[in-house]
Amino acid sequence: MSFLVLAAATACGGDGSGSGFDGPVIVSFGADPARIVSGQKSVLSWQTDGAAEIAITDEDGRSVDLRGEPASAGSVQVAPKKTTRYDLKAKAGGIARLSSTKVIVDPSEATIDSFEAEPALIDRGGRSTLSWKTKDAESIRIVDGDGVDVPGAGRLNPEGSLEVTPQATTTYTLEARRGEAVAKAEATVQVLGPPVVSFFADDAVIDHQGSTLLHWTVSGSTQIEVKSGSSVFSRNEPSGSLSVSPQQRTSYELFAKGPGGETSRTLSVSVRPILVSFESAGLGGPYPVGATLPLKWEIKGAAQLLRVFVTNFDDFDEEILLNQRFSGLANVPVPPDGRFRLKAVQEDESVEMDVVVEVL
Repeated sequence: MSFLVLAAATACGGDGSGSGFDGPVIVSFGADPARIVSGQKSVLSWQTDGAAEIAITDEDGRSVDLRGEPASAGSVQVAPKKTTRYDLKAKAGGIARLSSTKVIVDPSEATIDSFEAEPALIDRGGRSTLSWKTKDAESIRIVDGDGVDVPGAGRLNPEGSLEVTPQATTTYTLEARRGEAVAKAEATVQVLGPPVVSFFADDAVIDHQGSTLLHWTVSGSTQIEVKSGSSVFSRNEPSGSLSVSPQQRTSYELFAKGPGGETSRTLSVSVRPILVSFESAGLGGPYPVGATLPLKWEIKGAAQLLRVFVTNFDDFDEEILLNQRFSGLANVPVPPDGRFRLKAVQEDESVEMDVVVEVL
């Protein structure tokens, strides 16, 4: 508790109505605690001798509500938002005495007066200067859009500047910390140049009737389009994901346009062909070796690049004609072990299916 008595006089008793009265005495006036954090409270307490009335005002002249406390001794809570001096005036018999005390208020959190980038628009490879002004910060940090500390930042002063050379449009965040409280502000440096694009699929090859996710992120763009052929799946989303289930090899394109130019990316999702069936179309076995046996098949999930082969592992190994690739019939000599194989090849993917018949 702090006390500061500016003037005092010895009282002869009473309220000043008797002779020889020198005025009221302020025995004590103080604040407890004398130092608080913003939002906390302090208690002003006083003790006087011979005072008929008292009043407490702050340094701006605003009265403190004493809530009916007596002039002789009392206390009242205050919650100043800034460091404040309080003045106690004690009066009696036309004589006034003054005493003052101060409540020091520490900020509960730092404040950011300014945080800006200059210039805010640069060419790729150019530089921009981040500048800031803060108050009451115990520590300061600047991070980029990925939450990574800006190179060269080191220990930053409450007020300062730092040069950055982003390769793509970047939003920087200034964090001013005091205790557990963190104040934040953002400044964006826009980089002129073609948009920076990331575009990929979880799986570039899927099974028939399967699916995969396409993912993209784009910076430095004002127009974005994700499409396949004439079908548009997304517009003007700087980041996103899309589930696709192509029935055959399909190309997807991302087109991005910004102040600095245009960028496009293309990716393809292939579909593994599925062999629905491969079987004998004969009337029933067993079959003699060398006899001609009709074999039939059905293939799905393949593109026009599909190649189909049939072999008997003996004297027949041929590629099927284009018009019979997906559903066809081939007459194949029966091998000694009665085993046949259908093989479907699409780019780097292939699937096989065997059929075995009884041989005489």
